[in-house]
Amino acid sequence: MTSQGIALLGGTFNPPHIGHLRLALELLNHLPEHISDVDFIPCAHPPHKSLTNLLPFELRAAMLEKALEPFPHLHCNRMESERQGFSYTWDTLNIYRERHPDRPLYFILGNEDYTQLPSWYHGAELLQLAHFLIVQRADTSIEMFKKTTLHLYPKALFTPPLLPNGLSALLPNGHTIHYLPLPRLDISASLIREHWLHARNINFLVPDAILPLFKQHETTLYRLWSQSTGLGDD
Repeated sequence: MTSQGIALLGGTFNPPHIGHLRLALELLNHLPEHISDVDFIPCAHPPHKSLTNLLPFELRAAMLEKALEPFPHLHCNRMESERQGFSYTWDTLNIYRERHPDRPLYFILGNEDYTQLPSWYHGAELLQLAHFLIVQRADTSIEMFKKTTLHLYPKALFTPPLLPNGLSALLPNGHTIHYLPLPRLDISASLIREHWLHARNINFLVPDAILPLFKQHETTLYRLWSQSTGLGDD
């Protein structure tokens, strides 16, 4: 059994896009000694976001599975569709911990989401279950990471980074938080929805493999994505 870890990337994936895949591949490229697999976890019932224009779970999961087919170390986990009620990260990580007791778990967060952890269900306690990988965004910085870490975890000790120009922190329970300045594609799901609704070309924004699903389900896409919503996800 491998002792390398699993990186967990949750989201609505409405729709999945090249930025999601590129992030996963960058993690595998840069942290091969820590991570051997990346699991994409589509959210079934987001607790913090409007459902107004969210595609059905089965369609989002099918898009992800099609997009990930060429990559043996990238996987789609449909586990959140197995539960009733809101899809809380706390519950998901507890299930992962039970199913993979011998493998380290690395939960991926954008720096801006990291700052919002106190508003999550058991948000500040998630580090009891997994290490954190904090991904840099265009409008965030290492200073924001340091400030947030000391606010959430005053006993954290900063340690040498996993990657150059990054930063790591160690908690008393042995779990770690890693700020990773990885290359990032400035692509969002909201941009793709807007382009698609205006009949603009979305080639090279989403994997080619999922374009037939756009065509096959275009009535559903148009009906849901054309509705006004506050769901400005990545």
